[in-house]
Amino acid sequence: MKKLTLKENIAIGSLLFGLFFGAGNIIFPVHMGQLAGDHYLSASLGFILTAIGLPILGVMSYSLSGKNNLREYSSPGGKFFSLFFPLALLLTIGPFFAVPRTATVAFEVGIRPFLSDHFSLYLLVYSLIFFGLALYFALKPNNILDIVGKFLTPTFLVLISILLIFTVIKPMGVPSEIVPQEPYQNLSFSTGIIDGYETMDALAGLVFAITIITSVKNLGIVDEKRVSLETGKSSLFAIFFMSILYLGLAYLGTTSRGIMPINENGGITLSLVSSHYFGLFGQLLLAVTITVACLKTAIGLFVSIGNTFTEMFKERLSYTQWVMIFVIVSFIVANFGLDTIISFSLPVLMLLYPLAITLITLWFIHSYVPLKDTAFKFSLIVASIPAFFDFLNAVPESLKVAIIPRVVSFAEQYIPLFTIGLGWIIPLMIAIVLSLILFRKNK
Repeated sequence: MKKLTLKENIAIGSLLFGLFFGAGNIIFPVHMGQLAGDHYLSASLGFILTAIGLPILGVMSYSLSGKNNLREYSSPGGKFFSLFFPLALLLTIGPFFAVPRTATVAFEVGIRPFLSDHFSLYLLVYSLIFFGLALYFALKPNNILDIVGKFLTPTFLVLISILLIFTVIKPMGVPSEIVPQEPYQNLSFSTGIIDGYETMDALAGLVFAITIITSVKNLGIVDEKRVSLETGKSSLFAIFFMSILYLGLAYLGTTSRGIMPINENGGITLSLVSSHYFGLFGQLLLAVTITVACLKTAIGLFVSIGNTFTEMFKERLSYTQWVMIFVIVSFIVANFGLDTIISFSLPVLMLLYPLAITLITLWFIHSYVPLKDTAFKFSLIVASIPAFFDFLNAVPESLKVAIIPRVVSFAEQYIPLFTIGLGWIIPLMIAIVLSLILFRKNK
């Protein structure tokens, strides 16, 4: 049976790294580090679990499923679920949250540090230009994007690496002296797990899975289990370097507390730290690099999601019309600001992540112990109930109506682990055990 060579494994690992580690990912571990204080290490381990491990497991499970698209992958959950889940996932990593976040991250790092006021007006103008360029390139793909991409990724990594090296050599503070904020004082690991949700990489991994699987198959691997295994082997490269970067960025956030207060988000902190070590030139260079990186990410998502919607809803709208709609929605959402986007995205992620984890787990089991579709439906329903309570609990305070606190209080009393955002784990484990007993195929 054919196996990938070390060179080929590294190539697939590089592809995984490039798809999963974008410019936006750097702001979350930085902000987490500021909040976690001297508990940054345990928080980082939780973060790595959901920001790296889960996306790669998702790609591997996708390969084991043998499915050709996200709707087929979701189909054992039933007709409604196979429509709801792909749409919710695509809109989350698309125009509702992830794409608007690219513009606001670029703004927070590249523009806002140079402004004293009128942030909203400058964000409006900046996002108009940002999404105008994204629309142009998404509708007229140009080779310059490949050239920029090949130059940009190494430049971006070099800049971040140099910044992290300086952080270690000349730290801004001593981690052991930085007091963690709540809930990191007692729940740093589980809080880090929830922080990892915000990268959205586990959801994006299910969208990018076909690209990765096709790349492995083009190297001569055809058996689904072998594709999954080779993807797992190749991922070691991505896991190693992404873990180092996430740990380093969390450390940067923690030590930054030695010279600055906790900032609104990691983008502001990263820009201030860059200015601290390298002055105006370093700050400008980082701003330009992250801006172009975010722009390229936005264009890639517009193209990918535009093609997917065109295929899913044939003869409804053209690719151009879908992309234009997504650009307009992304522009509107972006102008609510980065902090608002993050706060509104968290409830959605608290609902979608347990469903994604359920699918990933069941496809792994199904590849070795064939299960009926009933097992998928049953487990998804069981996982969705505590996930819905998690959704309500994460709703921003300004939107919580009177009944929500009472519902959340009920969940806190009767659902184990709910208070740390993981109330779905025990019910899902019970559902999977019951499924193995009751809903196995006769093979």
